[in-house]
Amino acid sequence: MWRDHIAPVLGKKKVTEVTRTDVERLHRQITATGRTRRANSVRSLVSTVFRQAMTWEMRSDNPAVGVKRNVEHQRERFLSVEEVGRLLAEIEKRRVFGGHWRDSCDKIELALLTGARRGEVLGMQWPHIENLDAAATWVLPSTVTKEGKRTGRTKRLPLSAGAIAVLKRRRDEREATAVVHLHDDAVFRGGNTKAGANELEADWFVLRAAARLDDVRFHDLRHSFASFAIAEGLSLHIVGKLLGHSRATTTDRYAHLSDQSMRAATELVDRKVRR
Repeated sequence: MWRDHIAPVLGKKKVTEVTRTDVERLHRQITATGRTRRANSVRSLVSTVFRQAMTWEMRSDNPAVGVKRNVEHQRERFLSVEEVGRLLAEIEKRRVFGGHWRDSCDKIELALLTGARRGEVLGMQWPHIENLDAAATWVLPSTVTKEGKRTGRTKRLPLSAGAIAVLKRRRDEREATAVVHLHDDAVFRGGNTKAGANELEADWFVLRAAARLDDVRFHDLRHSFASFAIAEGLSLHIVGKLLGHSRATTTDRYAHLSDQSMRAATELVDRKVRR
């Protein structure tokens, strides 16, 4: 964002010379290209930069304050059971190719089975997996989760049988390797690096196209995990804990799904009573 948007427009100005009009113009320019969310993100980054400038006493005000953000319509895309079946079928086809395909397929399946964010899956570490041969739990330090960085809290995520099976297979293959590299705690080679993220992104585009899911983003796997949990009757509170939300309001976006589950429950009772 700095390289592509901020520096070309504001980079030659002194800190004290940047005005709210400059920031508004930058925001409008990006918005005009159709990238409304990116315009808002750039405005937020400019605000952060100048908030730090105020801390360093380089100026007394923040020129991004008062710049109106674009309205962002929340995008929600949940996979159906049939769509998940198509995706898993494509995963099984490509996992046997080995190499980066095996890694990407495992990452995607773990994201679907845990509701974890892409960066959390990419950065998964073996020391953070407790009791893999029993009731396994993924312990995510506060330094690697979005909410943890804000609250300092560790996230504990119980792993399902499917997720455990993926990790056990990877562990067994790892232990069978003759050479163990130094700093080899990463579950996936490359970890949460730019190269690792780019590799997953490229493979994800191929997989979702093959599964006829062209409108599905990787992050929608997280939304789908939440929708399936709610469909099984889990409360918003429990779903929020599984997703690692520190604020109940963050999970409220799934409230309408909870309403559907409760409606289905009342219909079951209705049929029972009036049978």
